[in-house]
Amino acid sequence: MKLLLRLYSSLWMLILFLYQLNWTLFSIPLVDSLKIFIFFNICIPFSISFLISNPKFLKTKYDLRFDRVTCLFIVFLYFANFVYAKEIPFFSISSGNSQYRNFDGIPFLYPLLLTFSFFYFFVVSYYFISIKKVRYFIELLILLCCFLLIFSRSMLLFSIFGFFFINFLLNPFKNVSFLRKCIRVIFIISLSLFALYFFGCLGNIRSGFDWNDCTLIERIGKFVNYPSWLPKQYMWAYTYLITPLSNLNLNVKEYCFNEDFILFIASYIPDFISKRIFQGVALNGILQSLLVVEYFNAQSVFVIAVDCYGIFGCYLVLFLLLACIYLTNHLYKRNNFHSPVPYMLLTIFILLSFFYNVFYYSIASVSLIFSLIYMGTKGKKLLYETKYI
Repeated sequence: MKLLLRLYSSLWMLILFLYQLNWTLFSIPLVDSLKIFIFFNICIPFSISFLISNPKFLKTKYDLRFDRVTCLFIVFLYFANFVYAKEIPFFSISSGNSQYRNFDGIPFLYPLLLTFSFFYFFVVSYYFISIKKVRYFIELLILLCCFLLIFSRSMLLFSIFGFFFINFLLNPFKNVSFLRKCIRVIFIISLSLFALYFFGCLGNIRSGFDWNDCTLIERIGKFVNYPSWLPKQYMWAYTYLITPLSNLNLNVKEYCFNEDFILFIASYIPDFISKRIFQGVALNGILQSLLVVEYFNAQSVFVIAVDCYGIFGCYLVLFLLLACIYLTNHLYKRNNFHSPVPYMLLTIFILLSFFYNVFYYSIASVSLIFSLIYMGTKGKKLLYETKYI
């Protein structure tokens, strides 16, 4: 898990750097206790990375069973949700007939479909990268089209990230020449810049503007020192990266010693369980958290812990994140497992924690549960279905 821990530390260093640029009015000076926590939040995972190693990932040499039927079934369920909601978000929003909002699909089925299709995309990615069959590439494009039709920028962005991350794990840099390493680094940087630019374009479109009209984000993002040489489409990415830290900072600053053990427990259990056991306690608590501005409600995984136990709650949640990494690493070793899919999903789970409560919201938590089930059911025999790189 060495790479994951270093990615997590690097992400927080990037966020802290961007926050200090003060390109918007949201970059409020950080509370001292939060500065100390961020220091440990960066240093502890980075230090642990020197004590552990990555699992051994292997390519499969066999076909994925029932993949065509599964892909068609997923497409059928998406269109069933479109029929139920009487709209396809991408077309209704891009045509100006409606504004972006949470898509009201079939209750219970739609969240399960989202998480499973997200997980399944990476399973197909693994098989495509391993054996390069055209049918897997077509299925990946179909699934990406489904994510586009529901207008989920996050699913599109992390699907692309996950695909290339799996490719990197199966084809690490150490096996290629220095020139090819440089080419790969340039390609990764270029692809990342394009993906963030595309993310901004979709943000404009789903807000009811043209793809190159950044009027809305420039206004609501309260930009004051944004560099003129940088395309304004990147305002969306910048705002999404710094506002979770800004909201966390506000909650630490205004913490009023409201110890609430029930809220803490309920907020770190997947919502489909928590809502039934605790009857909406977690959701109400999340909605009551302080925001720098109402329309940017990303709060990171630490906010509810701060509302319950102050800055000490942040350290508790950091321990939970590290425990998830330890558990997955333990399962890899115990099951002699070689697919990179669970590792990649854990990486997205951990990295997304800067943005929202990954333990509570089902698209992250259930995807991780799917990956753990995947490890438990396939781990014992996958060794005989793979070949060494």
